[in-house]
Amino acid sequence: MFHILLGILVGATMPVQTSINTMLRRRLGSPFSATLVSFCVSTVLLLCAIPVVGLPWEKLAVSAFDAPWWAYTGGLCGVFGLVGNILLMTRLGSVQTIIFPVLGQILMGLLIDHFGLMRSDVNPLTLLRVAGAALVLGGVVTVAAARMSGKALPAQSLAHEEERPSALSLLPWRLLGVVMGMAGAVQVAANGYLGQHAESPLFSSIVSFGGGVLILASIVLALGLLKGSAPKGDAVPWWSWIGGGISGAIYVFSNVIITGVLGTGTTVIVFLLGMTLGGVLVDHFGLLGARRAAINWVKALGLAAVIAGAALIKGTG
Repeated sequence: MFHILLGILVGATMPVQTSINTMLRRRLGSPFSATLVSFCVSTVLLLCAIPVVGLPWEKLAVSAFDAPWWAYTGGLCGVFGLVGNILLMTRLGSVQTIIFPVLGQILMGLLIDHFGLMRSDVNPLTLLRVAGAALVLGGVVTVAAARMSGKALPAQSLAHEEERPSALSLLPWRLLGVVMGMAGAVQVAANGYLGQHAESPLFSSIVSFGGGVLILASIVLALGLLKGSAPKGDAVPWWSWIGGGISGAIYVFSNVIITGVLGTGTTVIVFLLGMTLGGVLVDHFGLLGARRAAINWVKALGLAAVIAGAALIKGTG
């Protein structure tokens, strides 16, 4: 029960991290640069935790060469999700950018559990678990649609009907969204396995963020985002430079611990529940500059569906 509550609490902080990173994006002019700052802060924070938490150096000397290659793909999967999210937002809009990755996360999480992929414990897929997953997806979709319905539409959505892309032309982007979500579940499983294999959640978290920093730094350099004049974005509070990184480090570190107890599928669902709840609370209280939108019966119904689905999946796990 403790790990479920921890997952919900940590998941609820992710919308706050998103809001903070959005501030940095406006300041730096690029989501890649903003996320690189966040990843660097997370990596430094985790490295500073080594004297406190400690690392099993002797075990790591063996496990670094002993672990399968996919155990080190957490950072790659995280960056893939970031880049994909940027691409989807401009083509599918906010709601679909949430729906399809969530679908992929749930699907891949349950498949990993069912087949024992990535050396995870086998947790067979049952009709009740499928029903629970459907409830979670339906709840997330309901809350996402309710949250976006009161917000101003982006400029591209105001185009004439004949200028809008067809459903067929959007199919590859929707499939990309599903694959993004599946990569997110793989990241959970890979980080969880590496943490158990090395007997150190801290080591797994450092590897994940360190890999992400290298990939993001390569993207920033390749796109020339460090060149030119100083950024002309809005001024941001000092804590926005470190807040997203702190939240991200806590999220990934907790993720590694919880996955070892609950398994990939249930961990994904628990974090989705926390993220959905956190997003509704950010809107309700207008936190971090978000447009205030009180909880209504539609959002409450969506949250109830997510909670019921998570309970159903955990209860049959």
